[in-house]
Amino acid sequence: KGNALRNLGRYEEAIAAYDAALALQPDFSVALSNKGIALADLARYEEAITAYNTALALQSNYPAALYSKGNALRNLGRYEEAIAAYDAALALQPDYLEALSNKGVALANLGRYEEAITAYDAALALQPDDPGNYFHIARCYALLGKTQLALDNLERLLELNPERGREAVQGEADFDSLRNHPRFKALMNGN
Repeated sequence: KGNALRNLGRYEEAIAAYDAALALQPDFSVALSNKGIALADLARYEEAITAYNTALALQSNYPAALYSKGNALRNLGRYEEAIAAYDAALALQPDYLEALSNKGVALANLGRYEEAITAYDAALALQPDDPGNYFHIARCYALLGKTQLALDNLERLLELNPERGREAVQGEADFDSLRNHPRFKALMNGN
């Protein structure tokens, strides 16, 4: 019931449903983790982290709880802790695509662009046609001043998702260094 309510965007009701389940079974780690997700949906990240930590105290080998904890930490700007949570999830499940991608975001937020690219590349090895990872790689290369690599990744992004890709790139200041480049202009114009 909690998951259905959360999927409907009824987060407070979802939290109440998880709490009801936890009243019956206090060691229900999945309910604790899902409660954390609903709390995070309400931007109540500290409470979410508490829920994830409680779930992890019950079940330490729970990659989804570690991943979700990483997201909450990242949303609080606690990037190093987020990376540690993503790494812990990846130690348990090396093919955790979302953990790799979000680890890349946290690394990029710290200005560690080369490491971020490595994380995004690992995610692309698992799902080669993910336009989001190409966007982030292009962004990192643009910030590193590696214009051709940035443009190569932008080209791949726009091959996979032209409309949303152009929209995302147009609104991203990190691509400002490329805007006067002829190839960038051609890509953005669909040429």
